[in-house]
Amino acid sequence: MPAVRHAAAARPGVLVRRRCIVHRQNDDAYGIWRLSKGRATHTVKLRGTVSSNDGDVVPGWALDGHGILLRSQ
Repeated sequence: MPAVRHAAAARPGVLVRRRCIVHRQNDDAYGIWRLSKGRATHTVKLRGTVSSNDGDVVPGWALDGHGILLRSQ
């Protein structure tokens, strides 16, 4: 298993300063991550270090240590 190079962000706003991988899918707004915890929802706009619309490629990038990835269930 590859070494983890990017620690989890403690707060959603911290993500804008982290290396993130943007998965472009369907008609979703590019680089918008909606994060929820309990009743609180946070929206974060990211530029993303790398991006792709290929759902098979982006998890590999994350596992290889290229950044943080948000994936649907």
